[in-house]
Amino acid sequence: MKSFLRQRKLRRKYGISGYYDVILDNPFDEEEDKIKTLRVLQKIRKPFQLQLFTLTFYKGTEIYDLLHEKLGSVDLGIRNYFNYRPRS
Repeated sequence: MKSFLRQRKLRRKYGISGYYDVILDNPFDEEEDKIKTLRVLQKIRKPFQLQLFTLTFYKGTEIYDLLHEKLGSVDLGIRNYFNYRPRS
């Protein structure tokens, strides 16, 4: 995180806008992790762009398997924001 904050200062010094992607809905994040993320985001000065994404678990991926080990068989409620349809 220190390098993130250092590069943020350099961008500001040279007038370069930052662009940040943040992944939400991670069941492995503790409440403290979420609070830390918000605190870091609060330290970012304008101008910047922030894009938020939801963490999606696709069958056949390692993180999908980890989730099932942690929570067992659950409905992941995968959100389909871009009309993604798996091919047969």
